Amino acid sequence: MANCSSVAGMRAFLDEEADHREVEYFQGLEQFREQGLPCQLPAAERDKLQDDSVLGELQRSLQALRLRRAPSSAINEAKNQLSTHRMTLEREALRLYQKQWIQDRRVWKILTRGKERAKDVCRNDLFQHLCLLRPERGRLARMMASEEPLSLADHRLAIRDMHSLITQDFTVLYLPGHEPAEGACPVACCRQDLER
Repeated sequence: MANCSSVAGMRAFLDEEADHREVEYFQGLEQFREQGLPCQLPAAERDKLQDDSVLGELQRSLQALRLRRAPSSAINEAKNQLSTHRMTLEREALRLYQKQWIQDRRVWKILTRGKERAKDVCRNDLFQHLCLLRPERGRLARMMASEEPLSLADHRLAIRDMHSLITQDFTVLYLPGHEPAEGACPVACCRQDLER
């Protein structure tokens, strides 16, 4: 981002002199990004929201309206109030949880003096395992990351791999070469029917 932030695209298009004052100190968004920041409340934290007294009161009033067989407009209004309050609670709880998470993470970095690395929250290791089970994924990833132009054979292979990933049944994963042969175990001495 820093390499292209000084490009004044509109001024270049209009053939005007470039003005770089607004990007003089701009170096990217990395300083504001927290790797692994949770974007959802954990289930335990979400369950704690049920203790909110206003939420409980709104739930009881909705239940009372349903028992009295109130008009649907009144029930819908109560549902909307309940939903809005629940979303507000979750949003506020998530913001506080993220703030605490960032604070704990920074304390952890200070205590470890930056020598330890955080867990891989992106689960890159899982992708590596999936590439062993589905070599098509690995080939496609290498082609997508390559800066060299692809040959016609590579294009055909990529299309074949994408078609394979889209059409195959992945309810059970087998290592390449160990798929059932005609619905039976591929080991010659076994040949047990796998449909049962």
